[in-house]
Amino acid sequence: LEKRGIKELYFYQYISASQINLHRNVIITAPTGNGKTEAFILPILQKLLNAKDEISGVKCIIFYPTKALGGDQFDKILELSLELGIKIAKIDGDARQEERKVLFKSKIDILITTPDLIHFSLYKKEFQEFIRNTRIIVFDEIHVYEGVFFTHIYYLLRRIENVIEIGEDIQYIGASA
Repeated sequence: LEKRGIKELYFYQYISASQINLHRNVIITAPTGNGKTEAFILPILQKLLNAKDEISGVKCIIFYPTKALGGDQFDKILELSLELGIKIAKIDGDARQEERKVLFKSKIDILITTPDLIHFSLYKKEFQEFIRNTRIIVFDEIHVYEGVFFTHIYYLLRRIENVIEIGEDIQYIGASA
């Protein structure tokens, strides 16, 4: 954090982190550029460090509504996690089938993706195994999940819960400007 010029957390980041650490579902709201990503990723990284050897496979899925936004945030999250040994991957519709197969067999802690890719991939047994141990699901830019898109997300989450071993015990985090 110090390398990035962050010396202390904003009050809302501290509150968010404390609630996430208590395994509560959280919605984080703050103006654009005020550190919403840090508000959820810092406590998630801490949780993943604490559970490093307990759970294998994807432990956290972070959804972005567009692959461009996911790509932008991937670099930021990767920078925060590099020295911690937390493995992060980004997969979206641009990934070729061969890349997806390799990724689905990898040991990834955090998966950054889009709802469409999960919807498409949930039919595949190897993907179901890949995400079976997910404990945290994050929706960034949650304000865009409305109308028909919200309905799509709702049913996608029900399908994900059917695949994940802990089902309804998943922790949900949303972030919005």
